[in-house]
Amino acid sequence: SFILQLNTRFAGIKQTVEGTERQFVKLEMRMRAIAANEIPIDVNELNKLGEIVGQMGIPITELEGVTKVVAKLGFTTNLAGEEAALGIGRLITIMREAGENRTFTDRAERIAASLVDLGNKFNTTESEILNMSVRMAGAAKTVGILDHRVLGLANAISSMGIRPEAGGTAISRVMIEIKNRVDEAGD
Repeated sequence: SFILQLNTRFAGIKQTVEGTERQFVKLEMRMRAIAANEIPIDVNELNKLGEIVGQMGIPITELEGVTKVVAKLGFTTNLAGEEAALGIGRLITIMREAGENRTFTDRAERIAASLVDLGNKFNTTESEILNMSVRMAGAAKTVGILDHRVLGLANAISSMGIRPEAGGTAISRVMIEIKNRVDEAGD
C-alpha cells in the first residue's frame, strides 16, 4: 500500500516523459532527496513541477535539473511554481536552436538568473517579465532574437505598465512586420 502510494505520486512524471524504469527509479529517489535536503518543498509539489516541465518537452535526463531551477524560483520570486514551470519550460523549448550544445538545465539557470536580476533592478516583476517573454518567444525566434534579449525587451515593455496579453501580441506583430519588410527590401 505504501509503495503503491509512492508510485502514484510520481505517476504524472511517468506519463509525460519517456524513460527506462531505471531512469524513473533514479529520478524518483532524486526528487525525494531534493525535497528532503535541498529545497523546502513537499515531494508531491516537486513531482507536480516535474510533470509540468516534462509536458513542456524537457527530456528525463534534464528533468531533475530544470525542476530544481523552477522550484528555487518559486521561493525567491513572485512566480508560483507551476507558473515558473510552464513559462520556463515553454521559453526553453521555443527558443532552443537545433544542434545547440547548451543543456536545458543550463538554459533554465540562465533564464532564472536573468529573471531575478531584471526583477530586482527594474519596475516590474519576474512573473510579468516571464509572461511577456513567452508571448513574444515565437516571433522573436523567427526574427533571430536570442532568449536573453527577449527577457530584456519583455522587461522594458512590462516596466511601462503594459500587460503581457497586449504587449506580447503587439510586439510580436511589429517584429514580424519588420522582418518581412527587411526581407522584401533585400540587400
